[in-house]
Amino acid sequence: MKDKIKKGLEYPFDYYDIISRIVRECTDNTKNKLSNLQNSAVNGSLLIPNDFQKIKISEKTYERLWYNVTLIRNNPKFIELFWAHSHQYFWTELEDIFPIHKIDEHHNFFIENNEIVENRKNERKRFLEFHYALGGLLLYSENYEALRYIFNHTNQQPPKYELLPYIMYP
Repeated sequence: MKDKIKKGLEYPFDYYDIISRIVRECTDNTKNKLSNLQNSAVNGSLLIPNDFQKIKISEKTYERLWYNVTLIRNNPKFIELFWAHSHQYFWTELEDIFPIHKIDEHHNFFIENNEIVENRKNERKRFLEFHYALGGLLLYSENYEALRYIFNHTNQQPPKYELLPYIMYP
């Protein structure tokens, strides 16, 4: 279990494959026979682990998510489903972990949970990079309707656009 926490959960190849086949079927077929699975397959929730499990998204899973996103890139409705789920996941399950400051017996300050804080920072950074690339893919694909959606979508009051960059430098 500790390895899955550090490395990320990797599903069996067949699982990745069946999810991609469902996504492809949803994009290729206007008479969707898979409507019950459509939302979960398209929005990424079948591949993104719930954070309460404390399992990060593996690079293999990011690769398959990217493949699936390339399949849905021309369908604004599917991009909306994916973006809304990602936004909620980032905001609620991948939130910042705050450092716990302590003082040792020699009166030196240290962060007790530094490794956990740094790991979460890296997970959030990777998740954001993926979604910035998605914005680039949508621009390249000229899917302006989906771009308009991602620039305006938020579940928060006051509005906060978690997956969009606020600044252009680190």
